[in-house]
Amino acid sequence: MKNKFVHLHVHSEYSLLDGLSRIDLMFSHIKTLGMDALAITDHGVMYGCIEFYKKALKEGIKPIIGMEGYITNVNLKKVIIIDQDLTEKRLLNIQKALFVHLPVP
Repeated sequence: MKNKFVHLHVHSEYSLLDGLSRIDLMFSHIKTLGMDALAITDHGVMYGCIEFYKKALKEGIKPIIGMEGYITNVNLKKVIIIDQDLTEKRLLNIQKALFVHLPVP
């Protein structure tokens, strides 16, 4: 029986100074835990999404793409996950808006 728990807030090596998980190594561990899906939610970037997506499919794991974004200048964070209504292009637009419109503390 597959594990019903799925990590939905995982930082990869693309979350600078915070991500310890390397995309090329994380799936073997996920498989040993019996998980069949995994999310990537790096800090304000989507640099690793394509690598993550391809590796997940190759390993038989359902990839869940997301991003952790800072939405105010008081360090409030939200994790945004792509679903049927939130396409990758829309998530990239959100990422751009966060970088362009938020004041720098």
